[in-house]
Amino acid sequence: MRAKHNPFLLSLVRACVLLSLFAPLLVWNDLFYAYDSTKSFFLMGVIEVCVLSYLWLAAFHPRYRPRLDTVGKALLSFLCVLVVASLVGVDPSYSFWSGIDHVTGLIMWVHVFLFFVVLTSVFGTVREWNPIIIVMSVVAVSVAIIQVLSLFGIE
Repeated sequence: MRAKHNPFLLSLVRACVLLSLFAPLLVWNDLFYAYDSTKSFFLMGVIEVCVLSYLWLAAFHPRYRPRLDTVGKALLSFLCVLVVASLVGVDPSYSFWSGIDHVTGLIMWVHVFLFFVVLTSVFGTVREWNPIIIVMSVVAVSVAIIQVLSLFGIE
């Protein structure tokens, strides 16, 4: 029996990907490291929702199941080396979590790899990548404008 296509899950995954691109614009001053931690926590949360939605989508639609190409295999190899290095390092806990200031430990690298798998599995054509390129461009211009305004003392 063939599973019926579920456009809601596909739309949810794509919306999460687009939402993740707004991370550079986020700052939450209540955090000790307002600039780095805000972006990292937001990105990890959105990626988790995205990956859970993607797993549900891929379970019922073989078209969206991951197929690792050369770049994917290289990234997976890097992640495996990172896991081993984290386990046998001087401070495995710090290697896994990293510091709260940057949140660049193994947990973030796992999130980035899973995000890569989702991107390469769901977005296959140039037409599907166009919204990502447009949103990335808008966010980049917005960050540039914010930085230029901050040079003139406008917050």
